[in-house]
Amino acid sequence: MPLRSAIAVFVVMMSLVVSAAALAQDTDEAYDQCEDGVRAADAGRWQEAEFRWLKSIAIDPAISCGYNNLAVMFERDGDYDDADEYYRRALQHAIGTGRTDVLGNLKKFQDARISEVVEGVPESEFSVSRDERERHNRAMSVTISVPDGEGRDLADFERILVGPFIVTTPDAPVPVGPRAVAYFRRRIVQRSFLQAVDVPGGITSTTADPLKDTEMWRQIGEESGADLIFTGRIGLESTSASRLVSENIRAPNGEVTEVTRFRNLVKYDVSLRFVLLRGDDGSMIKEGDLQSSREFAAGDDIPADDMYVETLEELLPQLLDAITPKRVEQKRVLIF
Repeated sequence: MPLRSAIAVFVVMMSLVVSAAALAQDTDEAYDQCEDGVRAADAGRWQEAEFRWLKSIAIDPAISCGYNNLAVMFERDGDYDDADEYYRRALQHAIGTGRTDVLGNLKKFQDARISEVVEGVPESEFSVSRDERERHNRAMSVTISVPDGEGRDLADFERILVGPFIVTTPDAPVPVGPRAVAYFRRRIVQRSFLQAVDVPGGITSTTADPLKDTEMWRQIGEESGADLIFTGRIGLESTSASRLVSENIRAPNGEVTEVTRFRNLVKYDVSLRFVLLRGDDGSMIKEGDLQSSREFAAGDDIPADDMYVETLEELLPQLLDAITPKRVEQKRVLIF
């Protein structure tokens, strides 16, 4: 072989050796960044952890730890679209590396989010040599909060339209529908992460049951920009509840005496048949019945509006429980 050709072959071979060494060094550094991120997350510094895992991907985008750990973080924060994307990337880079814990995370995400991200990926795809398994196979379990089976149906919504309601008691002493819309809208915004939106007009359906008119609700959702609609049938009954009541009266000397007296009372009963609809297609997510009652002294001259709002206040905990995603704690695995 001519000397020049031999030198050329030697240079190429040395370049390959140097490139392989540099690649191995990059991989080790990427794993170091993953480990630093896991340590930061363990200390509660998730923002720093995110930086480390992104840096790991930038150094060596072919290893799975950065993608997996970011996916866990996104799921923890409720960013389910990003979590789905990064779980997919983690799966792609985990096959053939022995990281079955990545597959375990994905299966749990599948159960929690009804994702098909791990369909058709058997554990046998993750087999790897023992030497490779011992190089980078450390993990740390973390606990995150995720929506439960019912809560996941309500987990992804951001903008809620409250009302309009169908009023079942048109002769009530207050404008039942508009007052309920104003009250629930204000309280839902105060007590949840939902943003309230508005739409002019009311129910225009001519069907027998307007709550099942999906096309009308789809149009309302489109006009308002709502991805969740809270509506239903609401009624207010006002009745006399006057009766004899027993009360304990404390005398100036401290002696307590039970007395019976007649009290002139008025009772407010609110009944709400609520439905939660998807704003994009008008389909029903959930429905249920809520009721609340309050009694007021008839002689106290309390405005009817105030008595109605106080009765709605009794209904509020039930309502928030119905529209708030339920959550459970689950284990995920950070890898490095």
